Amino acid sequence: MNTMPTSPNSKVNNQENPRWIIKREDPLYGHYVVQQLAYFVVRLIDRTPITPNFVTALSFLTGLTGAVLFALGQRHYFIWGILFINLALILDCVDGQLCRRRGTGSNFGAWLDYHTDKLKDGAVLLGWTIGAYKLASAHSAEIVSSFPQTSLAILYFTVAFLAIFFQFLRNITALNRDINTLQKTGHKDEPRTFYDTSANSGQFIRSLKHSLLFKYADRILLFTIFGLLGLYFQAIIVYAALAIFYATLSAFLNYREGWRADQVKQPQ
Repeated sequence: MNTMPTSPNSKVNNQENPRWIIKREDPLYGHYVVQQLAYFVVRLIDRTPITPNFVTALSFLTGLTGAVLFALGQRHYFIWGILFINLALILDCVDGQLCRRRGTGSNFGAWLDYHTDKLKDGAVLLGWTIGAYKLASAHSAEIVSSFPQTSLAILYFTVAFLAIFFQFLRNITALNRDINTLQKTGHKDEPRTFYDTSANSGQFIRSLKHSLLFKYADRILLFTIFGLLGLYFQAIIVYAALAIFYATLSAFLNYREGWRADQVKQPQ
């Protein structure tokens, strides 16, 4: 993630503890696998002219390549697509680590990273759905016997639409909550889960908390596991179900905070 530098003394921090650039607030797969691989890449390219924004653009193109490979609708292309979307995820962590290591960052870089992430997210799901439908229409007995292809297409793309719509709704409600919290406290809203963690919590517990939120790294892990198992349509169903669940919770949080604010404003 390409962000503004977190500390004006980042180069000093690099010398004292080079691994501080690894983001702690990430899911289990994101922190223990993706961030570690990203750190290795950052060490390799740190002294090169490669910029974080270039890495962001490369991550975007790599993710789109994975989406196109999925859309081809062949099992071996799904395997290649899985490799590409995981590579894109690693690069998505490289740009942020590179910013922190060099003590650089920009508003444009944060904007580019945010919007390319959202486009990748939608493109991967769309490409996956197209490819899954092609496989199912060619081997319809694997999904539902004697299912008309038109009905099969409606089923696949309706579920995919629900997945991306509610994921978008979740992003919007979370952004709204961030804006409100920034105005009140000067910092973004903290992730909400069934249990809280403190600054002294161990890394595993912190990552476990974020794994409960079905973040981008977890969605890539979902595609990876289900793709390797050949459960293409099932991946879309799980994605949609989790997106609906978390979008509903996010909307409820906004409602609850708005209701509490109204209660405070009412005269006693």
